[in-house]
Amino acid sequence: MELLKEITEKDLGISEETISETIKYKVRRAARAVVLDQENKVAIVWNGKEKHHKIPGGKIEEGEDIQEALRREIKEEVGCQAEMIGEVGCIVEFKNKFEELHFSYCYLARIKGEKGEPEFTEQEKEHGFQLKWESLDEAISLFGNDQPDGYWGKFMWRRDFDFLLKAKELLDNEQKNKRPLVGVGVMIQNKKGEVLIGLRKSQHANGEWSFPGGHVEFGERIEETARKEVLEETGLEIEKMELISVADQMRYIETEGKHYLNIGFKGEYEGGEPKVLEPEKCAEWRWFSLDNLPTPLLEGTELVIKNYLKGKIY
Repeated sequence: MELLKEITEKDLGISEETISETIKYKVRRAARAVVLDQENKVAIVWNGKEKHHKIPGGKIEEGEDIQEALRREIKEEVGCQAEMIGEVGCIVEFKNKFEELHFSYCYLARIKGEKGEPEFTEQEKEHGFQLKWESLDEAISLFGNDQPDGYWGKFMWRRDFDFLLKAKELLDNEQKNKRPLVGVGVMIQNKKGEVLIGLRKSQHANGEWSFPGGHVEFGERIEETARKEVLEETGLEIEKMELISVADQMRYIETEGKHYLNIGFKGEYEGGEPKVLEPEKCAEWRWFSLDNLPTPLLEGTELVIKNYLKGKIY
């Protein structure tokens, strides 16, 4: 993990001391995160006693690795399950007054499932801990207006503020470098005119119904992708393929940061019943008539059907 900064007492105006060559520092390790929700708001915690904000995180307990500790801390301080989506960096604090060398490892994380309530300790409640969800810019503004009291508060505020600023830099760069993904979906019809649709279990669009399909890999032709994905997901072999839709899939930009160029095919097959061959991604396959479709539909599936019924490709 990248070392972002070393913070000393001198940096914070506490004393003139920097890194000591004579102190035998006690090492402490902690895990922290800039936690985002599905609207890209950030979880921050107000410490009323020391008059500053902090990001979720805390000590790595014996027997824990960094990410185990972080998931526990997020559950306790934010009340949510979360997954790590990237590294922010490491900051080292030299707390000479207490002969402590403090390593903090910070990640970007996104919550999974519903938001819950934090499980603050009695001491944290006495310190006036309060969870807030703010836009990243607003969170940075709040940190910038903080005036932390006390030795520990000054270190904590400076460290977490630097993590937040680095996270913004990373997220801004990621946004600038993003490009649309190319995905294909295949509308398979049986002799009754019904179409095959599966209930998604994957992280992307979980709980939505979609045609078989997937991402186009580098060097792969779109029709090749379509046949491969249908076979891998359902066990069905497609005979004839017809391009029926090209559409911009934009619904998930805000919630998942994903923009797709969606390619839709109509596929003919010899027969047989589909199998759930990727149970981690799909709960079931079912046949539906076009006038009695399940909800909610994956946006890409919805767009393919809409274009097909209108008799237009784009």
